[in-house]
Amino acid sequence: MKTIVFCCLSLVIWSCSPRLDERETLDCSNVLCISGDGYFAVRLIDKVTGADLILNKSIDTMNMLVANASKERLFVANRMGIDSLKTAIMFDDHSKEGSNSISIKLKEKTINFSYQYSGQKNGCCMIGHVQNVLVKDFDFAVYGIGNYPDNYKTVVIKL
Repeated sequence: MKTIVFCCLSLVIWSCSPRLDERETLDCSNVLCISGDGYFAVRLIDKVTGADLILNKSIDTMNMLVANASKERLFVANRMGIDSLKTAIMFDDHSKEGSNSISIKLKEKTINFSYQYSGQKNGCCMIGHVQNVLVKDFDFAVYGIGNYPDNYKTVVIKL
């Protein structure tokens, strides 16, 4: 008898609770999302020796300019604290749906690469996907960054 009363009471309470589609909206004011844009860690290595060209000071990044196709200068900083990427050129592009391009202007040369971006809203946060990274004129490899989402990529460029 107790079981029947408990089941009936549970059914009444469950049927009276608001459903997700009946709620007004999600309150995202206190939600901290990881970036949904394309986030890149670019490592520049010697194509013969594999040496890190920033670490051994063969490439000067002091007056480097990183910009996207809109000529918007991108903020470069290693905010991830990953030791293996401490000499990488790290930046967050303000990706748009479809094709995107990046230009890294160094004193010695300019490196251009492009990628495809797609994103979708999931709850309060944007979930981004970066794919088809292509570096013009240089050999390269692309890897994910640890357990970060698919929009976080390491691009190793052989100069």
